[in-house]
Amino acid sequence: MSATELLREIDSQLLTLQTHVKDFSSLTGRERKAKQTRITKSISDIDSLFTAIKKCQAALTPAERTDATRKLRGRATLFRQLKTAFRNQELAGEPKSTSLTAIDRAEQAQAGQLGRAQASAERQGASLGRSEAMMEESKDIGQSILAELGRQANVVDHTMGTLGGMGSTLDRANAITGRMHRREQCRIVTCWLIFVIQVLLIAAIWYGKVTGITLADLFA
Repeated sequence: MSATELLREIDSQLLTLQTHVKDFSSLTGRERKAKQTRITKSISDIDSLFTAIKKCQAALTPAERTDATRKLRGRATLFRQLKTAFRNQELAGEPKSTSLTAIDRAEQAQAGQLGRAQASAERQGASLGRSEAMMEESKDIGQSILAELGRQANVVDHTMGTLGGMGSTLDRANAITGRMHRREQCRIVTCWLIFVIQVLLIAAIWYGKVTGITLADLFA
């Protein structure tokens, strides 16, 4: 059986045991002996159920294990009280009419403790449910943040790729500009050389006119 089914079975057995213990206090003779046998068997069965649910807890999640332990605590306390009341009644022997009222009061107190334990377990279960809901909500928020960070990382990667392409383009542009600059320098040097040659030619012609020497005489 599952842990939930075992808990329901324990509750059923505890209610039966509580009834048996209460009835046992007023019985005598053979009826008392038969009731004693049933109570002893019921105690053994409940012990087996507690052992079984402890084994089931190993397969539960930490939250479920904590909830199951909390619910078992109140039931285990009531079980010890019922066993103690039964042992005391066994030691006391058959009841007398003057002791019935005190036993009834003890049983009523035990029933009240069971009710309070169950109410506390239900409140704690509700609180655990709210905590689990908050954990699920926080998990969803965390997943959304991770997804958004993933998208932003993709945008950054795309931007870096674009910047890398622009860098390559700038490198090519710088190379072209460098070649154009060198060509411009060559044109300037050529112009200067042409200018110098022209000046030299003009100077030679002027010198020939002044001295009467022609260019043919200079290169003869």
